[in-house]
This record gives sequence, C-alpha cells and structure tokens, in this order.
Amino acid sequence: MVAQLRERNFILSRYGGEVYGFVHRAFLEYLAAADIAHRYKEDREWTPEELVAYVIDRHAEDSAWHEVILLVIGQIPERDAAHAIDRLLQLHRSPDHFGNRMLVLAVRALAEVTKIRTLASQSGAVADALCGAVSDSFLAGEAGLGAALPALETFNEYWTGRQRYLHWFLLRGQHLEEVSDAAEVAGALRLSVELAHALALFSPAPGVRGMVLSEISRLTKDVTTTRTLWMDRATSDPHEEPRRTALQLLSRSFVQHSQAVAALRDRSSLDSVPALRIEAFQAWAAATDACEVYEVGALALDDEHPDVRCCGIWILGFGCPGDPRGRETLQQRAQSDPEPDVRSAAAEALKAAEMLVPTRT
Repeated sequence: MVAQLRERNFILSRYGGEVYGFVHRAFLEYLAAADIAHRYKEDREWTPEELVAYVIDRHAEDSAWHEVILLVIGQIPERDAAHAIDRLLQLHRSPDHFGNRMLVLAVRALAEVTKIRTLASQSGAVADALCGAVSDSFLAGEAGLGAALPALETFNEYWTGRQRYLHWFLLRGQHLEEVSDAAEVAGALRLSVELAHALALFSPAPGVRGMVLSEISRLTKDVTTTRTLWMDRATSDPHEEPRRTALQLLSRSFVQHSQAVAALRDRSSLDSVPALRIEAFQAWAAATDACEVYEVGALALDDEHPDVRCCGIWILGFGCPGDPRGRETLQQRAQSDPEPDVRSAAAEALKAAEMLVPTRT
C-alpha cells in the first residue's frame, strides 16, 4: 500500500529510512477531516457538544487546523455545522480574543455548508458581526477581513445575511469615517446594478463611489452603460479619488473608444488636481497614434504645474523620439523652463530619445 501511494498515486514522499510524508498538505488535511467526520457520523464517538469541543475549542486558534475545521464542517449535518459556527462566533465575541480571526473562520465555515438557507440564524449573526468588525476599523484593512471576502462572494443574492448587512451599510456603514473595510464587504455581497449605480452617483463617501466604479463592470455586461458612467464620474465627481478611479478604468478598458479619449483629453486640461491631469495625459498619449503623440506632449508642456510639464517631457522623449519637433521642444525646455526639475527632465529625455531613435528607424 505504501509503495502504491508513493510510486503510483504520488501521495506519499519518502523522507529517509522508513519515514514517509504527504507530498502536499492538502492530502493530510482532507484525510484528517474525513477521519473526524467518520468517527462522528459513523462511529458515534462524540456527541454534538463533544465534537464542537474537540474541533473548535481545541483547534480554532491554531491556523494549521483551519482547513481541517472547514472540511469537517462541510461533511457534517447542517444542525451540527450550525453549532460549530455558533461556537466560533462566541469565541469572536469573547474578550479573550483580539481581532477578527474567529469571525473570518466563521464566514468561511458558513460557505462550506451545502444548505446554507437552513442556517438563517447563524447567517444573521455573521452579518451583525461583520457590521461590528468594520465599525471598529479606523484604518483601511484594519478589520483583517480579506480572507473572508472570497467566501462572501460565494453567497447568492438570497443569503439571509446579505440584505441585513447591506441595509446597515446604506444607513450607517457608508457614513463611517474609515469606510474602506465596510465597502469591501458590501462589494463582495454582489450589489445589484441599480444599487451600484446609485452609490456611484450619490454615496457621500468618495471611497464608496470609487469602489463601486471598480465593481460595476463585474455586475453588468452592458458596456455602453458602464462606459457612460465612468466618463461621467471622471469629469463630474467632486472628489479626486473617484475621478482617479474612473480615469484609470477608462484608460484600461476603453482606451481606443473616441468618447473615452475625449474624456481623457478633457481631464488633461480641466481637472483641478495635477496628478489627475498627469494620468489623463499619459492615458491619452498611450491611446494616440505615434504620429500624433507630439501634440499631446506639447499640450502638457503648456500646463502651469511643473509635474505636469515633466509628464509632457517624458511623453515627447519616449513617445516620439524621432520627431524633430519633439527634440527641438525638449532642447528649448532644457534651457528655458523656469523650473530646474523640468529642465533636468528635458535634458534626460533628450538622452533617452537619442538612444531610442536608432531602434525606431
């Protein structure tokens, strides 16, 4: 048997002498979980309370056991899985446990249950615990819920906890001082297209508006509606963060579309934030035919902000190194621009253009 598992099934590996081990930890975790489930369901070795004590109380704090716990919960009856999840939530609420590791494990455990609708009470309790966890977050990512997000994404629109969490998010969560963690959980719960549009346009939190703009393409296949929304937000949102997100999305997804290019051109000259004008110029230049790149760089050089002019310098240096107009402009800027950083960038861009021209011809 050992020889077959090693030589034919490639499950075991020989470490030396008569010592063997699994080639991948997943085999060990699966077999350990299968053994526990068999001893519980077939051998009746434990009562439901004793199973929870053995699996959860003894091992929940040990991350090496988490996959085993999840596999066990997926193999036992729903009523027993409910007891295990209840216990994880009790541990989460205990003052002896810092952070949200037990909550994350509870969310992942819930995702292992086949008939999740039978665990309505646990679903509601998980949603309430998520609300509490993100409410206590004062920095982006502080809630530590990243590992729970893939599990939340598996819950369909009828999951009991979904409406509960989103109701709280709309009335309280999006108004938190630090909204990133709350918004990530909301995004994982499959917002409706209508709700996503409403949040993108009217949420009082810039972070929520930006998050929803990123999510919208995953929620609908209507590219025209998506493009229109992104163009509107790139030009009309009053806050820098959503405008930046919309510009980046446009440049990645619709960079060759004439209306999207027009929006980039508009932002390159009209946006009040220099960094966003730079992003717009870069995306516009990347979407422009090589023979027309000079015009984009030249417009950037007319900007009052030196960082934007430096952006124009590099558009000319790398985007049209063989264009005589570009080289002449770079020479002029290297000598006469009022900002030392721009003059220095122009001198360096000239050197780059000289190296690139032979490879372009």
